[in-house]
Amino acid sequence: MNNIVEYFYKIKPQNMIKMGVNYRFEYNNEIYYFEIYNQNSDIEKNISIFENINTIKPLLNEIILNKDKEYITKIDNIPYYLYKLNINENIKLKLADISYLSNVNINTSNLKTVNNWSDLWEQRIDYHERQINEMGKKYPLLVESFNYYASLTETAISYIKNTILEEQPTILDINILSHRHISNNLNIKDLYNPANFIADHKARDVSEYIKKSFINGNKNIYKEINEYFKIHYFSSYGARLLMGRLLYPSYYFEVYDEIFLGQEKEKKITEIISKVDEYELFLKKIHLYLLKNYHIPEIEWLK
Repeated sequence: MNNIVEYFYKIKPQNMIKMGVNYRFEYNNEIYYFEIYNQNSDIEKNISIFENINTIKPLLNEIILNKDKEYITKIDNIPYYLYKLNINENIKLKLADISYLSNVNINTSNLKTVNNWSDLWEQRIDYHERQINEMGKKYPLLVESFNYYASLTETAISYIKNTILEEQPTILDINILSHRHISNNLNIKDLYNPANFIADHKARDVSEYIKKSFINGNKNIYKEINEYFKIHYFSSYGARLLMGRLLYPSYYFEVYDEIFLGQEKEKKITEIISKVDEYELFLKKIHLYLLKNYHIPEIEWLK
């Protein structure tokens, strides 16, 4: 891969490390990542909206053009893109980082919009049920735990659907700069990567951060939540979306997918399963916090 990068980008990688299907290396004391681009949206559209925004451009992970002045480089018909880090990847992601990017005043019309959460979750559950039925014997821990998290997903789907039926979005519910993915380990480099940008409701990133802060053992999460809500106000519609997304166990399905793809051993799911009771208590506290501050329906089993 060193020779490929040197040929397409005219830079000579140093200390290249393979990380799953992606690569990390250094060049001129800077850190670069060469990663598979597996999104359907056009990366050039994602990047174009930032080209003249000097206020945030220094923070963005800079995507590098190849020798043909293109953002995508195909290797054996697999699309890759190269980007240089403009942040310290060793710093833990904080809710304040998400808050900062959500307040950036940009036109998100070029970005893919993702609002049909409940439909996507239903499709995902159907797909995973087929996986479990066909290949579950290889993964007894996933089989044992799946029904609980599928049930939690059904609760989240119902909560979101009822919200859409019973509430109307307000000016507070416009789509903003959001992210396809916030990883369980709260990887900050993904937050500033234009290839990870989408347009969505602010509840998306906030909920993912809150859930994954718990899984990641963030001891300051309640303090961060309090500080966040001092600055950001949600409508009833938005608060219900936030609660619905908190119910959806994305942290479980992230590890589930890694196991089925052979990227992780099955025992990693025990880290999630062992926290079931703790997470339910965590959800109860967040639910109570939202009930005190917003007009949202109660969830009986969280009372």
